Amino acid sequence: AKAEPEDSQVYLSARYSADAPDLSGLERCRESAAALSEKHGVEILLWQDAAAYQPWDYSFVPEYQVPLLEHNLAVLDAALSHFPDEFLKKTASGAGCDKIRICLLREIQGNPEAGVLDSVLGLQFRDEDDIACIAVTLDSTMEQSLYHELFHIMEIRILSRSNALDNWNQLNPEGFDYDYDYVKNLSRENTGLVSGENRAFVDLYSMSFPKEDRARIMEYAMMPDCESIFESDTMQQKLQQICIGIRDAFRLKKSPEVFRWEQYLKQPLTNP
Repeated sequence: AKAEPEDSQVYLSARYSADAPDLSGLERCRESAAALSEKHGVEILLWQDAAAYQPWDYSFVPEYQVPLLEHNLAVLDAALSHFPDEFLKKTASGAGCDKIRICLLREIQGNPEAGVLDSVLGLQFRDEDDIACIAVTLDSTMEQSLYHELFHIMEIRILSRSNALDNWNQLNPEGFDYDYDYVKNLSRENTGLVSGENRAFVDLYSMSFPKEDRARIMEYAMMPDCESIFESDTMQQKLQQICIGIRDAFRLKKSPEVFRWEQYLKQPLTNP
C-alpha cells in the first residue's frame, strides 16, 4: 500500500519569461547597479536599459533573469575593485568620455553582412553620443570578457601617453603576420605558438589583430591560476610591455603596489 505523504508543503514559485519578467526584482537590480556605478565611477546598465545602446552591426538581447543579474553584479563589483582609485575615470578620460558605460546582456548577436562574427561574448564600441561602451554576456566568462573589452579602452590612453607598445610586432616570431580580419581568423590553424616554450599568443584569436593579442593577454593576466600562459620568454616580454604601458599612461611608475595585471611578471616593476 502507498504510504501517506508526510510533507504537506507546497513548492511553488512564479514563472518568469522575457515577456513577463520579475519587474520588482529587475528594479532591485537597477538600484544595485546604480550603487555600483557610483562606487566605481562607471555607468552599469541592465535589462532594457542595456539593450537600448546596441551598435549598428550587433543586436543586443536583454537579460531578464534576476538571480543571474544579482550574481553577476556581485562578480562585476569584485572585478572593478581590482583597479586603483580613479583608474576607471582616467580610462574614460583617455577615451574622451566622462564615464565608461557597461551593458550586461543575455546575448550579443552579430550581423554577418557587416563582416562581424555571428555572436560574441563581449564587445567594445562607441555609441551615438561617442561614449565608450562595453557589452558583456552574463555567463561563466563574464569577468574575463570585461577585462578584455576594458583593455581596448585603456589602450587608447596607453598609446597616447606611452611608447611601450610602439614596437609590439617585433615581439612576435619572425615571419608572423596578424590576420587583420575576424572572419578570416576563424580558419587559422594551430602553428605551435599557443603552447609550450615557444608560446607567443594566448590562443588563435590573439592572432587576429595586435589589439586583440594585447586584450587577450590582459584578460588572462587578471584571472587566477593562469601562470602557465606566461611561462615563455615571449609571453613575459609582451606582458611586461603592457604593464609598463599602463604604469606610464596612468601615472603609476612610482607606485610600490603590485597590481593585479602584474601578478605573473617574473621580474616585478616595483622598486625593492
